[in-house]
Amino acid sequence: MLLQPVERAVGSVLPTAAPFRRAAVLLVLAASTACSGPAQAPARRLEPPQPVARSHSAASTVLIATATAAPTARPVVNDSPFQVAVKVKIGQAGWHAFALDQAVVVVPRFRLEQDRQSAWVVGQSGVSTDRQLVQGLPGGGITRMSGAWPQAVQAEIDINPGGHACWMKVERRAKRWREVAGAIPCGETLTTSWWNPSHGTPAPFAVPWSRGRTLYEKYDLDADSSTFVLDKTGTIKARLQRARCQGGTSTRLSGAFLGIVLPGGRLIGIGSDCQTGIVSSESWGSGARHSTIAELPGSPKSAIPAAFFSRAAFLVSDGAGGLYAAVGALSADGYSMRPYVAHFDGQQWTNLECPATGGVDRFLVLQDGSAWLVTGQGEGSRLWRSAVTEGGGRGWSDETPPKLPPTTSLSHSEALQVSPQQQLWLLGRNSVFERRGDGWKAHPLPRVEPTAPSSPRFNPDTILWASWGEPMVAAQGEGHFVLLRWTNP
Repeated sequence: MLLQPVERAVGSVLPTAAPFRRAAVLLVLAASTACSGPAQAPARRLEPPQPVARSHSAASTVLIATATAAPTARPVVNDSPFQVAVKVKIGQAGWHAFALDQAVVVVPRFRLEQDRQSAWVVGQSGVSTDRQLVQGLPGGGITRMSGAWPQAVQAEIDINPGGHACWMKVERRAKRWREVAGAIPCGETLTTSWWNPSHGTPAPFAVPWSRGRTLYEKYDLDADSSTFVLDKTGTIKARLQRARCQGGTSTRLSGAFLGIVLPGGRLIGIGSDCQTGIVSSESWGSGARHSTIAELPGSPKSAIPAAFFSRAAFLVSDGAGGLYAAVGALSADGYSMRPYVAHFDGQQWTNLECPATGGVDRFLVLQDGSAWLVTGQGEGSRLWRSAVTEGGGRGWSDETPPKLPPTTSLSHSEALQVSPQQQLWLLGRNSVFERRGDGWKAHPLPRVEPTAPSSPRFNPDTILWASWGEPMVAAQGEGHFVLLRWTNP
């Protein structure tokens, strides 16, 4: 914005001459006294104003404004420990970031063949661009990047974003991309669950099997029936199989299989029993062919543990040979939700009664043994912690950050994250929260327009940790995607 000229004087103000309207006027008022009485000052023609230094004398007072005032830059106001490293318009493709070894890269969500898209590379010492990183990829959605920058990068491409799971895996060698094994061809019959509960992204379901084989699930949605196979085409039937409902082909535990393999080789999953409606477990000992069905203690009916719903149920290892099951279940009123959480110690299940209300949005376990649960009801979310009490049992405490607005939703898969140092971070609306001791430290994100104190702040999408330990935040605001760097170690 151009500053308007200022006209100031001591005692009086004279009009500015038209030819010099854009300039400030220098007025010099002088007082003089004649011996023989008042004398008239001679007429004086106005001259173009010239910059003059401020002068102080007994006979005159001079006040100055420059002829053309240059606009002064507004100070940058940043009360955030983050600063913008990459800022790009969201556009048609959209953007997201991936943490690699030695770099964090910002790439389009979709590789558009007709556009010459570039990638941004954020290293420990600065930011650069890389056009070849994107240009050499096949068209489609870039769903994942991993590996070491710049030569050993792997990527997964959804080559049919509008259809079912249909992926291509590629790796970068000598700045060239080439296809590698592990692709899921279009039209593949091994569809299984559309959503992976732990990541919230489309993925084929597979669990590592204890004998060095990979166990895949072939799921028939219409028949609600799953079969374990040993190859991606579904032609080699596995020795162990799931239990069936009485008199039918449907799987005993409804929905696609939701399970994990424990360190001892036991395969275990949970689901609603088709014959009772009660949440139960289905497990196989190492090398077993037939499964055992067991009701979970205190488990509800009408639960929704099917893996089709990414936030309906979670099965998480406790790191000590056991696991947790967290399920969102319907309350007695038939429409509101409540969480059900149980723990398996390798021998038996224990019901961990939780006082929370709402569905289960996230569940994770830290290395210190504490379990964290995000529940949601309506627009707001709450964060709960379960830990061993002094009496040897487990208790729940509400650990929602006090400064988190009550209507903030933590339902998306990136809302609660764990750093490599096992430190909790939580995404708010315009800020991120860092767990410190028994409390939270709120970190506001920068404003979209840093020179305007009333400008809105960026909204966080996810947190990434660079290989050198620096946290970065991918965020959006006012039509832009940004990657924010940590400036407050």
